[in-house]
Amino acid sequence: MISFSVVIPTYKRHNFLKRALKNVLLQESNISEVLVVDDEKSEKCKEIVNKFKNNSHKISIKYFQNKSSQGEYFAKNWVIQHATGEYIAFLDDDDFWSKDYLKNIEDYIKNNSDAGIFVSNYFNYVDEKKFENGKIIPTSFVINDYLIHNPGMLQSNVVVKKKAFDHVDGFDTSIPCADKDFFLKVNLAKFKYVFVKERNVYYQIHGGRYSQNYYKLLKSKIIFYKKYFKYYSFNEHYRFLKFYLKLIIYLIRSKLKS
Repeated sequence: MISFSVVIPTYKRHNFLKRALKNVLLQESNISEVLVVDDEKSEKCKEIVNKFKNNSHKISIKYFQNKSSQGEYFAKNWVIQHATGEYIAFLDDDDFWSKDYLKNIEDYIKNNSDAGIFVSNYFNYVDEKKFENGKIIPTSFVINDYLIHNPGMLQSNVVVKKKAFDHVDGFDTSIPCADKDFFLKVNLAKFKYVFVKERNVYYQIHGGRYSQNYYKLLKSKIIFYKKYFKYYSFNEHYRFLKFYLKLIIYLIRSKLKS
């Protein structure tokens, strides 16, 4: 039987966390456990998780407090050491899935037992009345598609075989936005990638999104560029520098306006 460990990192988003946990408990699949890793270190978060834990009789819900203050990706690497499921399903605390998300992934796994990573289509979600299709995710892996932009590798739309996660040593904690880097590491290690066409993931759009912090984004782009420098063609070097300069100009203008 296919088993999933659901990993939910959370930080000061209690109402969103409640929604995420409710959503996971509605899944029509075999979930071994839900691992909530708390970066906030608050009693409130612990209380929320314990309440769900006490009311859940079928799924084991475990609370972990990240005491290291080394960030989200360190916390994920740490908590996944405790995971017992054959597959790891990531869910950011402010995102959610349709109730058949994992059941659909399970069907793909049965038809692709040799695959190491599965990435699903998703919606950009503002509220019940306002949501739209997310980015167009490549259906096969070609590294050039990922060198300049991220074409939809989030966390909440990724399921990875734990064997593949362990093989690539998890997330690179030196990169502020390590989602795309993790996907590349798994593919470059020759684990098969499977695109899931069904759109069963809802990516919450709001002002608190980490990806809207342009200074951190800039730092992440530079580190990523250095790490994958050898894969860039002349045209891609040019495209990166052009994108980099646009981001710098945007930041300068924003600074002057403020």
